[in-house]
Order: sequence, then C-alpha cells, then structure tokens
Amino acid sequence: MLTILILLIYAALVFFTIKAKQTFTPAGVMVFLWTALNAMLLLFFRDWVELTYVGLFYIAAGVTAFFVGSIIAIKTAKNTANSPNYSFNNKIAVIILCATIALGFVNPIYSIYANGFSLSNLFDIEDLSNMTKEFSTIRYYKEDETYSKIAQLFLIFTYTAPIIAGFVWLFFKRGWQKALCIVALLPCIFITFSQSTKMSTIVSLMFFFAGIVVASISYGIKIKITPKYIIIVSCLSALVLAGLFYSMLTRWDENITDDKVEHNKTTFFNYTFGSPICFDHWLYNDNQGLDYSTYLLQNCILIRWGYFKKVENGIRVDFNPAISKKFINISGRYVDDFKYDSLKSYTIQFDLECNVKPESVKLSLYSFNSNPQGHYLIAMDKEEQIAPDKWHYSHTFSLDHPRSVVRTPNIILSLKDASFFEITKFRLDTGTVAHPWVNGSGNMFYRDNSLKYGVMTFFGIFNGIGLAKRQTGIYRDLVYFGRLDKTMRSNVYTIFRMLIDDFGKIGALVFLVLLGFASSKAIIFIQKRKMVFLSQTFLVAVYSYVMWGFVASIWAYTSILCAYGLAFIIFSILQKPLHGDTWVTKITKKLKPKQK
Repeated sequence: MLTILILLIYAALVFFTIKAKQTFTPAGVMVFLWTALNAMLLLFFRDWVELTYVGLFYIAAGVTAFFVGSIIAIKTAKNTANSPNYSFNNKIAVIILCATIALGFVNPIYSIYANGFSLSNLFDIEDLSNMTKEFSTIRYYKEDETYSKIAQLFLIFTYTAPIIAGFVWLFFKRGWQKALCIVALLPCIFITFSQSTKMSTIVSLMFFFAGIVVASISYGIKIKITPKYIIIVSCLSALVLAGLFYSMLTRWDENITDDKVEHNKTTFFNYTFGSPICFDHWLYNDNQGLDYSTYLLQNCILIRWGYFKKVENGIRVDFNPAISKKFINISGRYVDDFKYDSLKSYTIQFDLECNVKPESVKLSLYSFNSNPQGHYLIAMDKEEQIAPDKWHYSHTFSLDHPRSVVRTPNIILSLKDASFFEITKFRLDTGTVAHPWVNGSGNMFYRDNSLKYGVMTFFGIFNGIGLAKRQTGIYRDLVYFGRLDKTMRSNVYTIFRMLIDDFGKIGALVFLVLLGFASSKAIIFIQKRKMVFLSQTFLVAVYSYVMWGFVASIWAYTSILCAYGLAFIIFSILQKPLHGDTWVTKITKKLKPKQK
C-alpha cells in the first residue's frame, strides 16, 4: 500500500511537470530523477531490502517542495521575450575548449606519476589493478598528500571542460567540433579508469547535460530528442556502466571470478539505490530519537541491532526480540601512522557480558603495507572464557614488517538468542600509548543534532575558508540493509540528510522551495537578459546539485565550486551582447591603445 502511494505521488509530479512544460528545467530533472530511482527500486528490487518508508516519503515531499517553488516563480513572473540578442564566438570557444581539455588531463597524469606509476601501467591489467588499489588507499586511508594541492588545482579544469563542451555543443556544427566536445569528457573518464573513482565520470556527464540545457535556455534553441540521439545516449551509457563495472572488478586485483561478478552486481545495486535506502533508515531512527551508531576510539563504529545506552566504562545494547541471530561488528578507521623503520605490537582487551555465550569471536587488526603492491594483513584470535556469564578477551598482534597505516581493531561477535550485549573496559594498547574507553573522554562520539546552518550543504565553501574540514565520505556512520544473501551497507544519505542537518526537517523543505524558486528565476533572468552570465552559472550549479542529489551535495567539493567560477569567466568571454557592454568588453576597451 505504501509502495503504491509513493508511486502515485511521483506519477502526479510527472504529470504536472509535463503539463507545465518543465521537462528540462531543474524542477523537471528533480522530478524525473527521483521518479526513476523510486520506480525501479519499488517495482523491481523491493524484495532485496527492508524499508521503513519514512525517508522515502520525506524525499517525495522534498521533490514536491522544489517543484512548488519553481512553479511559484513562473506564475508570479511577467511575460518575457526570449530574443537571442547575444552573439557567440565560435573561434574563441574552440581555443578555450582545447585549453581546458589539455589542462584537465594534467590532473590524472600528474597523479599517476606522483604515485610512482607511469602511463605504461595503464596497458597492463596487473599494473592497472595495483594503481587503482593504491589510489583507493590514498583516498580512504591517507590524507594531506604533498601533491594533492597541485592535483586539485588542475582538477578545476578537468570539471570545467565538460561544462563548456555542453554549452558550445548546440553552436558547433562541424563533425570535428562535435568530436572535440566529446573529448572534453575524457579527462574525467581517465580519472575513473586509472583511479577507480566513479564520481568523476558521472559528474562530467552531468555537467555536459547542464551545459547543453543552459545554452538551450539562453538562446531559445529547442532540444530535439530523436531516435538517433536516444540510441547514441543509450550506447554511451551502456559503455560507461560497463567501464565502471570493469573498474570495480579490477580495483584490488586483476583476477575476475564468478564470485566477484556476483558481488559487484550487489555493489552496483548499493551504489544506485543504497543512498535513499540509507536515508530511509537514518530518518526512521532519527524520528525514534535513537542513535543508529556510535563511534569508539577514534572513529570505531558499533553497528546497533537494538537499543543503545551508555553504562559505566562502556555501552549496552538491548536487542530487538525479532532478531534471533546477531552479528555485532566493531570496526574503524586508522588509529596509527608511523615511520617505516619501526615495528609495533598492538594489544586488544575488552570484557563482554551477555545472557548467552557468543558462538564465535574474531579479533582482527588491519594494517596497510608501505609498499603499494602490498595487501592488507589480517590476524585473528578466538574467545577466552573466564566466567560463566562474563568473558575477557585479550590478544596481541605483532607486525611482521613495517606498515604505513594501522587501523583500529575489527571485532566480530556472533550471538544467537541474545537479549542483551554489554561491552566494557575496552582498551587498545599500541605499545607506546594505551587508549582506554572512558565515557566523556572524547573517545566516544554521538551524532550532534544541533543545526549546522549550511555547513553540510556548502561544505566546499566552509572548507575553502577554513571554518570546517570536509572528511572523505562526509559521514562516517554506516547503515546495514539487505535481505537474504544481499547484505549491503552505506554511509551515503542523499542531499536530504545534509539539508536536515543544516536546517532541520521543516527548514530543509523551505530551503528546497526557495532553491526551486531561485532556479526558475534564473531562467527568467536569462530570458530578460539580466545578469545573464551569473544566471547561467547558477543554473549549471543547480542542475548538478539536483542530479548529484541522490548521493550528496555536490557543493561540498571545493574543486567543483571553483569550476563554477571558471565557467562564469568563460561564459563572459564567449558571449557578447549585440547592444551594450559586459564587464569583459569594458576591460577590453580600456586595454586598447587610444588612437591619435
């Protein structure tokens, strides 16, 4: 019943979007994107996951709010004339596009050589696997690399090239010019191929689409969807998906097995639908006033299958009676990063109390080799009983050779018919520093429910001015979901959690109404020839925000924000009003030497 109700809401939104002729506006893209995601999830994959529907209804409300804001702007606007009284310079466009493409390739090439690889490694599957593995390690386990600032600088051009390519697509008529626009996507695709980052390719396609639509709006050029374009887009989409799938298969090693293929299918589902499901579970728990997870010892994570509360020197979880078999997993990020010439021992200790003895206890320590070709070292221990109803666990791990990164311990407890679980006196001794688990000492982290007032949505801005630091993945707490053998997890919560963290549940909807209103106003400003370049840039930003909204706020990335700024400058150079001057033409006139 709830599934049918959600689908009816989106069907109504699609109907009114088409009737209001808003198909290619930001509101239309918002409606069609979430309609497609929810329709596929609820119609074809409903049996894969458990849903609470709380988050899915909130997303529908958010999409509706954005659409309503857009319609309000249109209904309150006066009639406007859309005459193309701007000229477009094709020759300069070709030069600028070539320059942004060339500079865009610097980022992936520089990153490859900065990590000790070369372009020749791209043509060997084993070398390519090692390369993608190293980049993944740097992305998730190492920060503040010495070359990262240079790479980020040129990443601006990497993202700007697709924006400009999309914008000039409708003006380029020759075959080689069209081909040049497609080449503008290659720097981002190159990053995906060499570094196994899916975001770069997806964002490049989003920017390309945004550029085309903004140019169409600016010059009154209708976008014709012909069978030819449908076939081309379908083939390119299939090619991109196949490339992403292959990149994931070879991410950690070059061996491709049936098990890895099946695992990747589930992973693809997770990447496509995991974020709204993750948000759905998070919002449900948020409404119940519960913390879905808590952090231990510098970002260790306890996955909760019941109700969580603090006790002296630890925590207690009272399990949901409906769940008979529980797997409690405590894992985390790195806790130590030491020089290559030292060896260490790590001792894990904790007391466990439960109404039943665990079926199994596995203690693991994860460490990453300083050698890029090294693999994770995993050590294990078994439980040690010291009392009928209470068990003490202790194990020391000695590293066999130097490691660059050592992560916090991974503890997996398998419990059956447990009504409660209590862990206390948790301690990690690194050989030089002991990390006791003491409530209130900073070793435990609870989600801060205070409003952030834009910090989460605009992390890129706050990160750029030094008021906040964006972490990899933004959120560290994980949600586990899935049925049968399809167990999945995610820490991606769509734009809607970020908006709720910033402005609250009601404030987030108000923000979406205002953003929808502003997006339609930007279109009206372009038609009235007011603040044209700024409005074009704003529309590109909104389109990309909406299309990336199923993951997170794209405005959280500083390089993306800088790409918007560079696109604004390029828009100002490529276009010139038939009457009057822009800030570019005024500067040009002042720089011209006066005639005697």
